[in-house]
Amino acid sequence: MSRARLAVLAALTLALLLAGATGLAGPTPRAHAAGIHAASTPPSRSAAAGQTVPRGTSSPSVQVHLQDVEPGIARPGRAIRFTGTVQNTGPSAVRHPVVQLRVADRGLDTRGRLADWASGKDTGPTGDVVGHATVGTVLLPGEELPFTLHLGPKSVHPSLSFGTLPATLEVVPGMPSRPAARKRPSSGGAGVVAQPGAAPLGSLRTFLPWDHSSSYHRLQMSWVIPLTLPSDPALFGKPGRNRLAAWEAAIGPGSRIDGLLTGTANAPVTYVLDPTMVSPYVQATPTPGAPSPSGSSGPSGPSGSSGSTGSNSTSGSSGPSGPSDNPSTGGAVPTPQPTATSNSEAGSTGGSSGGSPSGDQTGTPNDSGTSGSSGNPAGGNPSTSNPSASTAPSSPSSSTETSPTPNGPTSSSSPTTPTTPGPEQQIANLAGDLAARLRNAQGPGPGPGPTTAHPLWTLPSGDPDLGAVAADGQHVTDLPILSALMQQKVPSSLGTHVRTGIAWPVGTQLSRSTVTELRRAYATAPHKLAAAITPRGTVVDENSVTGTAAYKSPDGLPLLTYDERLSALAAGTSDREDGGATVQRFLAETMAIYQQQPAVNRSVLVAPPRGFAGDPEVLQELFSQLRHTPWLQPTTTSTLLSQAQRAAPLTQPLRTTGSASPPQGSRGIPTYPTPGRSPLSPARLGALQSAMRQLNGISGITEGQQPDLVGRPAASDRQLLSTRWRGAPAAWARLSGHVRGETRSLLRAVHVVSSNVNFLADEGALQITVVNNLNADVRGVQLELFADNPNLQIARQPGLLHIGAHSRTSVRVHVSALGAGDVPIHSVLTTPNGTVLGTQPKVIVHVQPTGSWIYWVVGIVAALILALGLFRTYRRGRGQQRDNENGTHET
Repeated sequence: MSRARLAVLAALTLALLLAGATGLAGPTPRAHAAGIHAASTPPSRSAAAGQTVPRGTSSPSVQVHLQDVEPGIARPGRAIRFTGTVQNTGPSAVRHPVVQLRVADRGLDTRGRLADWASGKDTGPTGDVVGHATVGTVLLPGEELPFTLHLGPKSVHPSLSFGTLPATLEVVPGMPSRPAARKRPSSGGAGVVAQPGAAPLGSLRTFLPWDHSSSYHRLQMSWVIPLTLPSDPALFGKPGRNRLAAWEAAIGPGSRIDGLLTGTANAPVTYVLDPTMVSPYVQATPTPGAPSPSGSSGPSGPSGSSGSTGSNSTSGSSGPSGPSDNPSTGGAVPTPQPTATSNSEAGSTGGSSGGSPSGDQTGTPNDSGTSGSSGNPAGGNPSTSNPSASTAPSSPSSSTETSPTPNGPTSSSSPTTPTTPGPEQQIANLAGDLAARLRNAQGPGPGPGPTTAHPLWTLPSGDPDLGAVAADGQHVTDLPILSALMQQKVPSSLGTHVRTGIAWPVGTQLSRSTVTELRRAYATAPHKLAAAITPRGTVVDENSVTGTAAYKSPDGLPLLTYDERLSALAAGTSDREDGGATVQRFLAETMAIYQQQPAVNRSVLVAPPRGFAGDPEVLQELFSQLRHTPWLQPTTTSTLLSQAQRAAPLTQPLRTTGSASPPQGSRGIPTYPTPGRSPLSPARLGALQSAMRQLNGISGITEGQQPDLVGRPAASDRQLLSTRWRGAPAAWARLSGHVRGETRSLLRAVHVVSSNVNFLADEGALQITVVNNLNADVRGVQLELFADNPNLQIARQPGLLHIGAHSRTSVRVHVSALGAGDVPIHSVLTTPNGTVLGTQPKVIVHVQPTGSWIYWVVGIVAALILALGLFRTYRRGRGQQRDNENGTHET
């Protein structure tokens, strides 16, 4: 055999070996994301079909997942398609698995019967097999394969006019059919039939609504979709890449919020928004070279901030070009439009975050090339000067640079280098894009007036946990930090057709005292309390006949009550693999509600819980089915709110005992998620209030020169009041520790230098050195000194101090020494609102006063000098007398 033939044979052998290795590859694992089932690509069966099937000793177990039913409502003469997957969870393979559908000719006409069927408590007949589909030749352990089951137009023909039929999808082992008896199966897998009398290997109970009625007195249905932030402390942490990543995961493309907006784009829903999502606190591009108080990176002026520090006087500008569009003032973050700027402008406009500015500025440029990640506190302009930025946010792809016009001026003779926005700028872009998306979603609908496709309601900024505050017996009027949140205005970037004054407390049912506290909280808001969203069980028994979703409390507050079972099912749209089962159960529940009182005008509200992550495809399928449900009538929440405003007040008190929802784990009953325990307590509320007071004190002495010094930690401090931290105590503690650390760093930046001083006088001036490490001048700082013992008395306290940024000053204090010894002097630096600065170090004064002995010494010395003088005078007089006598004698 020639070498050429040997080479060809070797190549063929190698190719066959590689093909065999590929065929032995295991099945594709199921995909999971954040604990939520994601759609998995079914593994290929071409190679697995030829493998040796392992024989196990245990019985196989199969799980059935229903992904879609089209259409979801059976009608005479209409074909139906069931699609889903089957997964072998047992230790042995299943040969020729067959999925078959059973439908019973009986109606599940109450919500209790639906629960009994879903839980297995209903042991009634499951009906005949109306269709089947084969999955493949073999289903290996751990493998998941898709199936599609078709029902013909006459496969389902119950005796009911309308109702919900119990349906069962079950997997049974199959076998090849005999050639003489082979018939074309209903779907796929020709030549395979179910084994007669074989026990199901796995099953799924579901529902098939049936419609053969000519008319319905339709049930009105309204939706509210909460759009709130997750419990991620990085959202409000130190500026940089981690914070940007948190905001991208929260509101960026592919995020939970993006999925909700995509899934409900064509649905008649109302969005209930936490304004923080479109107005995060964003600090401007830092000025290089200014060290921060803690020696690390710091802020450099807010993007569109008015310098508010969380005091009660915060307010926002409603105009698109106002300077106070920031969470600290209640406005919207203006979305900057970065342009190619000259080097002299780069340090002030924020258009370039990686270069070193020229001109009078000196210092080290931002090493990371990003704003906020390694910058420092310094005065600066907002990150944009475009007056239309707050109402016309740009997309991230279009906001990286603006090319100069061919005939326009250029910043230099060389071509402008494109710059990438820093992390803070990108966060502003994300918020601006979301605001534009929500504003456009309100696009005017048909008819006069400001009707919208997606009405937008807003919660108070930060979504404060008003329920926890009221439950702890706190009076909201005693918490200025809460008032600061309530006073913030709606961001102007959301447009003008935004409804405020809507309360959605969680964790507590409405009582008279809770309603009173809600009214007090909203009394300081720009818009007073208009209505409250609350579970239906707050007003009536959840198991009673559904009447209306619009009520009015005994003291006159409009109440919008949501059905907890329907809302829990809506939250179940997070699971794509079982999305079809969720949709079918939702349709069945609405049919059961309709059957309670078919001839009465009634309404129902669906309000999924905060944080639910509906899969876009499942949501779109759900609303597509609801549009074609003849017993339902979509109704706007504005109509529901008008009904509540016109309703007569309830005569019975609101229900405050027990739980409106069924106990967790109730079999067959969709359970509305119970909100976790709030981390807020009276002690922690007091600590948050104290931190706010301290930050306000820093703001008072800096006089707003550097708003970011306190703006960012103050904004983070207020966010600790949010409802999002329920059930997330560790995340709350992380953010709380971050805020405490930043606040402590700011307080210690202005301090007295400890020293040892010798004082050798009875009275005089003592010098105390005070240091200011902040990036701003401080004014109005009061220094008070207190001696530990009476050996040293302070005659008078120094006046108010003015210290430049990153400088120190010597303060002269008049003291009197009354005794000798070491005297510790305590120093206290305070702001005008009483906030204590520094660490209160001690100054040790070694006192050595002259005392009374010095006068004795001086007196004795003076007496001696006087005596000596007298003696000399006396001697001089005697000598002169003798001379005179001698002279006279001689004469």
